[in-house]
Amino acid sequence: MSSLATTVVANQLKKAIPGTNDAKFEKIDWNNFNYPPYINVFHYDIGHIKEDEKTLVKRLNFFFIGQFLFFVLNFLNAIFQTASGYSWTRMLSSFFWYLIVTGLAGFGFYNAFRAFCGDTSNVMTKFKISWGVLFVFFMFQFFADSICWNSIVRWIRLFQNGHAFAGIFSLLEWLLMLANIAAMIILVLKVRSSNYWSQ
Repeated sequence: MSSLATTVVANQLKKAIPGTNDAKFEKIDWNNFNYPPYINVFHYDIGHIKEDEKTLVKRLNFFFIGQFLFFVLNFLNAIFQTASGYSWTRMLSSFFWYLIVTGLAGFGFYNAFRAFCGDTSNVMTKFKISWGVLFVFFMFQFFADSICWNSIVRWIRLFQNGHAFAGIFSLLEWLLMLANIAAMIILVLKVRSSNYWSQ
């Protein structure tokens, strides 16, 4: 009887400690840095996720990967615009801007992944903050004509200044950014409807 009581108390204490209420989570080697490929800054394995939650986590991951693809498009736009007579600093700012963007997207994704793995510490708060900041940055990038941002203002000005080729690619990036923002909102709403949002 005493042994049973001790086991019950021990289990309750274990549940009260953040991040330790999931045996599967405890067995994950978070120091096995294997992602993103060749960069290896954090641990990611979709096998740690419950079957009915894998699709959402994969989509969060795809959103993160998508920011690398956006960097390629943005950098190409910076090259086209520099060739059209605009400042070369657009190429430089593209590189540094997407270091920030991919960093925030990756940090948010990693913490959401940990939450879905059973981490009940403040990882979901980190996800909310990092993706909240990222959303604000996207709004600037969507509307403001500055540094490497191919906003609505920029592609209109490119067309007005007679740079149709650069304008078309700038417009393409702006349309894809619109889709990117919509995808981000949808993903956040799906995470919000999960059991992990309030952790």
